[in-house]
Amino acid sequence: VPIIESNFSVNEEFVFYHESFNNQLYVLKDTIKPTYRILFDGADDMRDIHKGSFVKAVEGLYKKGFYLVNSYVETDNLLCLILSYLKDTKTQKQVWIIFDKQRGMGHSLEILEEELFVGDLCVKENSLYCMVTENFVRKYIKGELLSETDIYMLKIKL
Repeated sequence: VPIIESNFSVNEEFVFYHESFNNQLYVLKDTIKPTYRILFDGADDMRDIHKGSFVKAVEGLYKKGFYLVNSYVETDNLLCLILSYLKDTKTQKQVWIIFDKQRGMGHSLEILEEELFVGDLCVKENSLYCMVTENFVRKYIKGELLSETDIYMLKIKL
């Protein structure tokens, strides 16, 4: 079964796994446990999810709004997580959470829908790479962009 980051979401107790080929949502209780707990305004948006039909479960979540893990990267010094906030059947915003393990502190960055990061994080040679949308690139690059099918990568020195 192909597995990508967006197949998974977590809350304080469980890991949720979406099996894309048959649209099922599974709660992984005993085999996998979350390493970190992240709270948004003290709300646990996924507490009512149970094993069953993914489509039905997600429709209920869309009404409430919930965070889906898009991409996750961890090194000895850094934890970086990109979450999508889904509501009313579409992504409203993305939240980028960065935690510096050495300093024991972190912060989050909220990215609006029109400038969404795509995600797919990777750390290599002291730099963080992630895919970004054309809309995000247009905010910072003057002039004409290439084909709509091009992929844009953002490189951030750590």
